[in-house]
Amino acid sequence: MPRKYKEKTREILSYTVKIWYNHCNGVLQKEKLGMSEFNKEEIDYEDQLRQSERERKDLKNIIYELPVGLITVKGGNELTIDIANHEFCRMSGYRSADFSMEKMCMAQLIHMEDYMMFEDAAEVCRRGKTSDEFEARIVTADQNVIWAMFQFQIYTYRSAVPYYLVSCWDITERKKMENEIMLVNERYHMLEEVSDDIVLDYDVKKQQFEIPECYLKFAEDKSVKYAGIEELYGAIHPDDRERFQKIFETALQREMKGTAEYRLRQGGKESGKYAYFRTCYQSIADYDGKISHIIGRSYDISTERAVREKLLREVQLDPLTRIYNKTASGEIVDAFLEKSTQGTHVLYVIDIDDFKKINDTFGHTVGDMVISDIATLIREQFTDEAVVGRVGGDEFMVFVKDTSLQEAEAKAEQLCTNVQKTLSGDGAVIVVTLSVGMAVTGKDGYDYSTLFERADHAMYHIKKNGKNHYGFAGETEEGDCEGKYRTEEKENRRNLVADKEFLNTAFSLLSHARDINGSLNVLLEQIGRKYQMNMVSVFEYAPDGKNMLLTNCWSDMGQIYEKNILPITWPKLMKAEVGEFVQTTPKWQEKRKKEWLEWSGNAIPIQSIAAVKFEYSNGKTGCIDVGSVEQGKQWRTEEIGTICELSRVVAVFVTLREKMQEDQQAIHKLKNRDRLTGLYNMEAFRIKLVQLLEAEENPQENTYALTMVDVNNFSYVNENFGAEMGDSILKEFSRLLERKKVMAACRMYSDYFLVLSRGKSQQEIRRRVKEGNEEFEAKLQERYPAGGMKLSAGICFLSGKSSFETILESANLARKYAKEHNITSGVVYIEKMRQTRDEQVLIATRFHAAIQRGEFEMFLQPKFRLKENTIYGAEALARWHFGEDGYLQPNRFVPALELMGYIKDLDFFILEQLLKYMTKWKKSGKSLFTISTNFSRKHFENGGEAFLQRMHETMDKYDIDPSYIEVEVTESVMTEKLEDLKHCMIELAQMGFRIAIDDFGTGYSSLSVLYEIPANVVKIDKSFTDKVMVDNKGEFVSQMGKFIRAAKEEIVVEGIETEEQRQFLESHGFEYGQGYLFDRPIPADEFERKYL
Repeated sequence: MPRKYKEKTREILSYTVKIWYNHCNGVLQKEKLGMSEFNKEEIDYEDQLRQSERERKDLKNIIYELPVGLITVKGGNELTIDIANHEFCRMSGYRSADFSMEKMCMAQLIHMEDYMMFEDAAEVCRRGKTSDEFEARIVTADQNVIWAMFQFQIYTYRSAVPYYLVSCWDITERKKMENEIMLVNERYHMLEEVSDDIVLDYDVKKQQFEIPECYLKFAEDKSVKYAGIEELYGAIHPDDRERFQKIFETALQREMKGTAEYRLRQGGKESGKYAYFRTCYQSIADYDGKISHIIGRSYDISTERAVREKLLREVQLDPLTRIYNKTASGEIVDAFLEKSTQGTHVLYVIDIDDFKKINDTFGHTVGDMVISDIATLIREQFTDEAVVGRVGGDEFMVFVKDTSLQEAEAKAEQLCTNVQKTLSGDGAVIVVTLSVGMAVTGKDGYDYSTLFERADHAMYHIKKNGKNHYGFAGETEEGDCEGKYRTEEKENRRNLVADKEFLNTAFSLLSHARDINGSLNVLLEQIGRKYQMNMVSVFEYAPDGKNMLLTNCWSDMGQIYEKNILPITWPKLMKAEVGEFVQTTPKWQEKRKKEWLEWSGNAIPIQSIAAVKFEYSNGKTGCIDVGSVEQGKQWRTEEIGTICELSRVVAVFVTLREKMQEDQQAIHKLKNRDRLTGLYNMEAFRIKLVQLLEAEENPQENTYALTMVDVNNFSYVNENFGAEMGDSILKEFSRLLERKKVMAACRMYSDYFLVLSRGKSQQEIRRRVKEGNEEFEAKLQERYPAGGMKLSAGICFLSGKSSFETILESANLARKYAKEHNITSGVVYIEKMRQTRDEQVLIATRFHAAIQRGEFEMFLQPKFRLKENTIYGAEALARWHFGEDGYLQPNRFVPALELMGYIKDLDFFILEQLLKYMTKWKKSGKSLFTISTNFSRKHFENGGEAFLQRMHETMDKYDIDPSYIEVEVTESVMTEKLEDLKHCMIELAQMGFRIAIDDFGTGYSSLSVLYEIPANVVKIDKSFTDKVMVDNKGEFVSQMGKFIRAAKEEIVVEGIETEEQRQFLESHGFEYGQGYLFDRPIPADEFERKYL
């Protein structure tokens, strides 16, 4: 988005969100808001308040209903969500209450690999700027991952804490196509630069044109340089030939410009291969006014066409179910019925019974799952030739070709039987069933609309008479006004849903398009087809008010028009208000028709014309023009409203297009360099790196490395001394790089830099990185002694044929390692870093599916009395059966799950497994003893209230005394979240749980902390057990045991592996232990057989 446009957008959004935020907090700011609408001299204070109240209500409704995700985020130590609108809730799968009741950290929602971009965006905003748009992944409430486009801006400070406005769009589907679209754009720009266009020059008098060089190689006689028009017609695909010929003949009649698309044969006459071409042409008149030449250029658009058709297919699909949407379903069926007059075809209308009850009982997430499952079942039930579509919230249609009534009835019965599914939970049980109505071509109608209406009547009759059944239209006619009224009401509801979906599709299509013009053309085509128009175009009015520029146009006659200047001859439209829907009067209808016919070369006999005026780019105006060959075209009120809304969407992107054109030259000048530091930007650095390495005369004699550097705790300067001081640090670092005479350097963004270095050896490069870091860190320490600012550097040595992206990622992995381990001298990338990262990603992505598939299993390790050598308890542990690799040890998967926060789900999964086994043992009369289970420190973030609530809910489901459950937490939690931990432990103790502190001695907590935590058990870590037989270390462990016993009732020593260790510990007063000497962790069933 161009800078100027973003500033204007930010100004408007800041104002609207300020009102929105005050509304959500129940505060009406009684202050003058500084908008131009308020005239200081004419409007008194009370009027301002009333005006502000009206605007507040309007803006609240607009913002909450916008098809764009909007959230406000509180800054500070972590980014927390303050308010979220409906679209963001839909995208993330959370309810508004989830955000308002509990301030959710952004890190819980954002994929772990993408979260750094949010911190960087917040830092950019703190400098008083709007962040660039960036793409990141959202982890939804049901733990799925979607892609979204984000943008940050600051809109207020409260008690010196920044609040950000974050906008986002769902780009999941678009993301899948992005690489393909990018490839199309790159090819297109390359074609422009290399100029591979085919020149068209037709001499009318000689009736011949010059054969392009690229086609001469296919000619039998290569000396023939010219050919007649009939030979050109012969090279065009038979299906396109007549249309192309008509366009060409029109161009021979008068001076005009135009564009045509067609398939042109590639190779000789027998090749049978065709490619899509676009020809932009102009007919030129001689001195006598007669056409003498038709000139133009043609270029291959096969790839562009393929992407366009893919986009068109995309907008035909329902986003949730990926089957046809309502509009596409009707068009496809009608197209078939127009051509097919024979055979028996059946249209089914299928409705989910009591779907509102499903949504109200189990929530919209389950409702969406039911819809998706039924859509899948319907697709599987019918053949690939059947047309399957979703035509309403809980309503589907199926059109089956060439069938019989018996087969149709059998399918309906099978569908009703197969779909039955029981949903249960929270004491509610609902059986999912269907009501199915059927209409047959011929006796029930000959077009989609009629068939659908009859089948819809039949379906409602089924619902009225008990549901969960099927019937044909003739057998189930209601014949009453109530049925007709209900059908009309549902049809109106369907139309409203379809119009809203169409608006969302338009916004999504245009918001994330790399080619604005191409996507706008696709949108125009969809408008034309949805509202059965024959032409849809976009005009921009010239400043003089006399002419208008045709910038985009679609027609169903197959011709495309670009960049035509036409006179403005419709005064009513010029006088119309922005956003007003205008239809021509009979008088102007005829005049307007003639204009359309003139510039379309009589190709499009338009009869009805309407338009909507829009405003863009600081008061400029334009319009969407729609034309139909149907006389007296009637528009529904809802359709008019949708077209008017679409005009606003189009206006935004016409503005974008103009701003992009205005800034193109400036962007080109600045495209290679970072404005602040003067270093290369990312794209230019990528090109420069390749150029430098290719230009090296003796590359084998040198070593090359890419180093990624960032300034740790850089925000300290920005927050305490201002963005200007932060910028000065970045400039100084860039000057340091210049003094070091590196090959090339780049500022990626914020405080991240890339450096290309050359040296005689790896040691030399590492030494220079270390010296440069130390030099710069010394300056930072001198100026900001309290800032703790250091450099983290990751070094990747170049070798082989690795891509730039791979090298960059490797350097980044090394930088992350340096930062996590506080290494300031630089870290060299090794392959294990990538393996670790890949394994963490794999583990995180497979986790929830692994839970569902039963790959996780509870193991139990017994605890023994050291003196009697008898079992008295156990510890529950998680093991993951990881395919062919066997069981995955916890140290392989726990860190990755900790990082993502998924560890919380695993902890409760193991707890539930333990409670299920205890319930079984209790029912079979076996004696129970205390079993401990681990809980991660992640549970105690944000106060631990959610953890306590979940513990209550889990225990309520089982008839097990909490005293049989021992909650284990690691000692490290006591140094990080002591107050939160104390609060949680006290409440758990009150609930009846036993509390254990695990891995004691490995952290930095003091012994005094033991008195503050209501723990029953302290577990001494295995690292101390290993030392009891070494020199005088045993005495230390013995003394540690005495100190702990003074504070707690029970000590368990972990990791006992030898009899000598057991005897030593028993002789020094330790009573309990666990370890491989007694038994390893074993599956719960084996534990039951062995010990119970």
